[in-house]
Amino acid sequence: MRLVPESKNHKRGYPSLKKYFDTSKKILFSAVSIGAFLNPLYLFAGENENSNISKPLRTKGIMMRPTTENDFQKDFKENHLDIKISTEKNDLLKLSLKKTELNFKVILSNNFSKKLKIWNENNSWGYDKIYFQINIDGEIFTIKLKDRGWDKNAPTYRVLSSKAIFEKNILIDSENWDGFPNKPSKKATIKAIYEVKKDEKSEIYNVWSGKIESNEILVEIIE
Repeated sequence: MRLVPESKNHKRGYPSLKKYFDTSKKILFSAVSIGAFLNPLYLFAGENENSNISKPLRTKGIMMRPTTENDFQKDFKENHLDIKISTEKNDLLKLSLKKTELNFKVILSNNFSKKLKIWNENNSWGYDKIYFQINIDGEIFTIKLKDRGWDKNAPTYRVLSSKAIFEKNILIDSENWDGFPNKPSKKATIKAIYEVKKDEKSEIYNVWSGKIESNEILVEIIE
């Protein structure tokens, strides 16, 4: 189809190319101006990989800025993380030497104003980092997860927001744990320890490392 230039004597027919492009430019300019006014970050942030500004995300029409490394605590200290043992209704823990089974919860808390990363337990970096010590009249029994092999292994972690907690159910049994006490006691105590040694991966991914201990609580060792 051929476009016919518009003239004074040609009032009908197709609009001129110039008028068509002028109108298109006005529409495009208006759309860009409105978008820039409403959310300049969405239009201009993250134009290259080296930009310090992250591209925003759109979730159900709402602009959201993704997490950046600046949101995490880099120069963390051991006391930025806290650990404690939690029992149902503060019941006294009881460990049978015959059944060798103990069930409770361990809670890790981020006490700092920024996010912290901790290793997941489904890889070799985080698998056995929580362990326990039972004290019977000064004799220490260290209960740890048994060694295991890894067919699939990757350094994955979870993020703890500021003041957030991670609650983990613990079932200590003879099938998966070693180091049980070998004598009964009504005055024994148990504490949880979370220990992560700094290595190449923890430095690369900025994952928390250090050693923290919970308060000791009473546990009764029965035959």
